[in-house]
Amino acid sequence: MKKKILSVLSAVLMLTVILTGCKGSTKLEYAYTGSEMSRDPLVICVDIETTDSEDKYFRDRMMLDLINTLEQTAGLKDTAFLLIPHKGNERTTALDRLRIEMMAGGGPDVFLMAHHGSKGNTQTGQVEETENLFEFPQKAMENGMFLPLDTYMENNTKYAEWDKLTQSVLAAGRNDEGQQIIPLKYTLPVIVYEKEQFDYTPNRTLSWHDMLNDPTLSPYALDLANCTDYDYSVYGNDGELPATQYHLEYILGELADFKNEALLFTEEELLARINELLSLDRDDANDVPEDDSRSGVEEMLGSNLSANSYNQPITLIPMYSDDGGVTANISAFAAINRNTKRPEEAFAVLDLLMSKRVQQTNNFFTSPFLLGDLRSFPMHEELFQEDTALSMEGGAYMTPENLKELCEVRGQITGANFAGRTVQILKSLHYDAIRLKEQQTADDLSVKALVHEAYENLEHRVKE
Repeated sequence: MKKKILSVLSAVLMLTVILTGCKGSTKLEYAYTGSEMSRDPLVICVDIETTDSEDKYFRDRMMLDLINTLEQTAGLKDTAFLLIPHKGNERTTALDRLRIEMMAGGGPDVFLMAHHGSKGNTQTGQVEETENLFEFPQKAMENGMFLPLDTYMENNTKYAEWDKLTQSVLAAGRNDEGQQIIPLKYTLPVIVYEKEQFDYTPNRTLSWHDMLNDPTLSPYALDLANCTDYDYSVYGNDGELPATQYHLEYILGELADFKNEALLFTEEELLARINELLSLDRDDANDVPEDDSRSGVEEMLGSNLSANSYNQPITLIPMYSDDGGVTANISAFAAINRNTKRPEEAFAVLDLLMSKRVQQTNNFFTSPFLLGDLRSFPMHEELFQEDTALSMEGGAYMTPENLKELCEVRGQITGANFAGRTVQILKSLHYDAIRLKEQQTADDLSVKALVHEAYENLEHRVKE
């Protein structure tokens, strides 16, 4: 048995070159392969490694578990995994090569993608961007890049329980042709209070205006609304750079209609939200009654809310939007190339990935690159109970009472945005506006000019 396992692992880990067919062009490599890879395998493009770690331990563990699951459960042994380099010129070259192949009617069969966003450089103080294969996933969907999945979901499903996924988030990957993109994880900002400190009844009709003005909600919600908590995942851990939470996209709600190439908010609305954020002073926020023992804790919806951290009853206040209700952010997704010659096998990958068991236990999901980052949540709504704990160290689950609180917040989700260039432009706008305020140069004209430039950029991007 040991010899058989070793032979399979050696086959999995061998490197095989993709011949691009273009003289002088850069070659791409299959980083992992199935045990019976042919000359024309099912190619799965993976781009979920969004951290700067050079340690291959988690990557190897994640990929070997995924390959083994595809082989043992779905019988998919003829697979090849193409990993997009994490950063640098190698990444840029690989993305260019993939785009050329896809425009020529080729490319990978399956995409498993996480958004590579902005990161703070502690030496320069600048926010650096990383390019993504799909900067606007919904735009790619409207442009016919992805395979419509409804027929396969109806007739070929063996493992996934599509009706048990969070439908308000799943809907973001659907257009007139049906479901095309499957979100892998999502998140949204919340502020956490002990239940004995503050309790309220969630309502989908609540909005950003209520967070600022409702006499009952506002004193407890402003500490989230002012977007000034520390976020070391963006700015490093030396504490020298401003560490502001940039939640503007959640406040605006759904951002764009990519079918009609139009933004879903006006320039005037964007200017009003920026001015409101600049007017919120952290010292004035969280003006809770004096007998409350502590302020709320700002979190992103994810496994950080587990019983390991919160074993007492809690209240969750989400970031409400202009649209009313709550808008989620999708930072990782799966889709199938419309050019694929093997649609049934490609769908089998998505079908298996979205099963409850795989989302709960497979290292692909529980690695630090997806749910293991503690700041995002799985799509299957029966997970995160004690008997369906996420298989991370010690197991991640919520107490029954706190899980009920989570379900109430999840029921308030009215829409979702994919992380992408639109979100990054809004984060940069918020960042620049705060810098103006800190430098005491934020007058009406300077802020208005920033907003106008950002809005024109957004309009241009949506129409590309």
